[in-house]
Amino acid sequence: MQAIRRTLNAARDVASARVVKQFAVAHHLVYFGAVDYQDDEHQLVRGVTASARHQDSHYTVGTANGRDVIVVYRRNRVTYPGHVARDYSWLIMQFDLKRHDIPRLFIDAKRHDDTFYANLSVMTPKLEDATAVIVPHEHKFAKAFRILCAPTDIELATRVLHEQALDMLASHFKHFDFELNGDTLFVYARASHPQRAVLDDMLRVGLWLADHIDA
Repeated sequence: MQAIRRTLNAARDVASARVVKQFAVAHHLVYFGAVDYQDDEHQLVRGVTASARHQDSHYTVGTANGRDVIVVYRRNRVTYPGHVARDYSWLIMQFDLKRHDIPRLFIDAKRHDDTFYANLSVMTPKLEDATAVIVPHEHKFAKAFRILCAPTDIELATRVLHEQALDMLASHFKHFDFELNGDTLFVYARASHPQRAVLDDMLRVGLWLADHIDA
């Protein structure tokens, strides 16, 4: 049984590599595959999904529309005392911003479980749910997302996430989570394996949102 499982996992990894490589070629990015941050010189992809235990693969880097981009597929077991441990996997796309003054925001599509949120509250204790302050209650964005930020950053968050951004995310990209921090934008997709359509959508919304923020 273990041999069969290893064979199936190897076949899935080959198929996943093929998908990410095709995406990389289409957008003139460079595919590195497996990465060991301790031994390699690759930039660590941080954000709310990072931990001491996570495993990254299908590492891909390059430039799209003049903006530095990193793609990674991340697996992690999320734990918290009193909660059931959960296995998570994400496609993550990181974009460099030209601005450096963006407050830390986590735009949560409400697709995680209690274990993830309990762990998040410990990792980011300054972030609070500020959705009701930033977004009108009747707006469709408020039904799809939560905005977590520090209370001291609400005014700047409101300027960054104005009506056009809220409409775009709520209308077309409510299956993704987003994180802003300093000069970096992260786009997250829960995924059991990489899919080309998802990668294309992540690149599209990431470039649009990054341009919107820098403007």
